[in-house]
Amino acid sequence: MGCGCSSAAVEPIELAPTTGQFFQSFKLGRKLGEGAFGQVRLTTRISTGEMYAVKIMDVRRSGDDAIMDMQILKEARTESQLLGQVSGHPHVVALYETYLETPGLFYMIMERCYGSLMDSLCDMPKLTETNLRRMFRQMLLGIGACHAAQIVHRDIKLDNFLYGGERCRTIKLSDFGLAVRLPRRGAVKGVSGTAPYMSPEMLGRKKYDTKTDVWSFASTAYVILYGDVPYSPAQPSAPAVKKAIVLAYPPPTWARNEKLAKRYSQPSEGAEHFCRFLLVRDPSLRPTVQQALNHGFLQDVGDDDISEADEDEAEESMIENPGEQIRTITNLFVSKKKPQIIRRGLDEVLARLEEAGPPLPHTDLEGLGGGHVFTEEIPQLPQNPSDEEEVGGQSQRMTFATSLRRKLSTESRIVRHSNRRTNTHSGVTASQTTEAARQLQKALSALPDHLGDSERGINGTIA
Repeated sequence: MGCGCSSAAVEPIELAPTTGQFFQSFKLGRKLGEGAFGQVRLTTRISTGEMYAVKIMDVRRSGDDAIMDMQILKEARTESQLLGQVSGHPHVVALYETYLETPGLFYMIMERCYGSLMDSLCDMPKLTETNLRRMFRQMLLGIGACHAAQIVHRDIKLDNFLYGGERCRTIKLSDFGLAVRLPRRGAVKGVSGTAPYMSPEMLGRKKYDTKTDVWSFASTAYVILYGDVPYSPAQPSAPAVKKAIVLAYPPPTWARNEKLAKRYSQPSEGAEHFCRFLLVRDPSLRPTVQQALNHGFLQDVGDDDISEADEDEAEESMIENPGEQIRTITNLFVSKKKPQIIRRGLDEVLARLEEAGPPLPHTDLEGLGGGHVFTEEIPQLPQNPSDEEEVGGQSQRMTFATSLRRKLSTESRIVRHSNRRTNTHSGVTASQTTEAARQLQKALSALPDHLGDSERGINGTIA
């Protein structure tokens, strides 16, 4: 079957962030992974028991609950908006809902998938050439959906293709954290992605377009076929491989190395021709995704699920897949630095929020009295009374009152649960949180009278 289907644009999904409802609707599960400013975890919808993946972005400034980092928030929103543009495509991970809530956390509820293509290759020592072609085809269809929507993914690699769908055998493109929309003039700048898969034009600091993703896909295909990255210096490292790509030296060998060749046969001529067709240094001569889908190597193969072995293909030649070697090579270019998110205490914040339960009912000030709710209208908050005194003015005093309201709301939620445990999840005893809340109540009472009780946002007393 040809490729006439499905790299066309899909209907974009409009997803406006909700306010204060994540822990009312979902329960967190185990962690699946983490990065610089977020983590991915399993989550269950409480009302139905359905399981999803949730990407949680920490948009606090340096772990401060009171102030958002607007740059991180912008990046989180951009990621969700771009993914939403192609979320309806069968070869892209689906995005269902987004939440923006206190204390500065952005949640993306996504389709649950079951392992990456990298994991699958390590568990699949052999696959038929038909299944290899199906694999390449499905990967290209996901990339093509992005390009039809004028989106450059910029991080095409094995780890960002996941298995999902009804039988968990449909390859889906994921992780739009580095994606960018093409401007009207059709080119972008900036170095983004993973070193061995970056295109020559990107590393050469030139403008580039969707064809940078084609190069990344071709590099990924090369890794699958030959068990090594195309440009592999003698001492592999991210800086060394970037230099090799820019200089085009040492060039691709188009052969499995001597050690691998003793155990694995070389890929077929058709597979090599397909990879050579795509790994073209000049982007003006490099084919598009649609042209790649039209290549003879991908013809007469449908969109059926990838299977480990098909009875009607039992006599077909097998591609021996050096999966563990692929993982070893890939791991050489993974940053050894501990993710910054670990230092920001996100695990502890999430545990505290889940322990505290659903948000409190709203007060008369919409968006300010509901426990979890975090809205753009909340101004950046001074951290102590001295900040307010240095700046002066009624607006700053009202801002400080807002800060106290938010702190009191958090403390009251912790105290409400003190009858069920001796300590809060953060390790603070219930008596300590009660005293802290009383101190906050006292500080609010000392505010000038013209702010009024409704300005203070306090209803009732703290037990």
